[in-house]
Amino acid sequence: MKIRLKNIQNKNKQKTHLLANYTRNAIVVKEAFQVIKEGSGITNIDEIVTAFIKAEEQNYALWNYVNQLGQECDLYEDRISQIDKEIAHYEALANMNNNELSNKVSSMTEEAEDLKK
Repeated sequence: MKIRLKNIQNKNKQKTHLLANYTRNAIVVKEAFQVIKEGSGITNIDEIVTAFIKAEEQNYALWNYVNQLGQECDLYEDRISQIDKEIAHYEALANMNNNELSNKVSSMTEEAEDLKK
């Protein structure tokens, strides 16, 4: 009987402790809503909750938009890198063509001078 009584007393202590924690948390939430009411001027808790939900949705949408812009920037940077490589390739080809053209002009000039003699 004593063991049973101790078990009941322990369970009551645990429940009392849980109830005290719940009460403390409820007071903290109530005080937080009071601060929000005073700061925002909104007196209805449902309106406060709705405002927070809308703000969270807007933040999420903005976060998605920023991520999308970041991905687009990455794509543009990759494309710029590809274009830079193509430019370097074509510049190298142009330099080769200029060298070939210079060589051809030189050989033709030599040939013309040889013909003049």
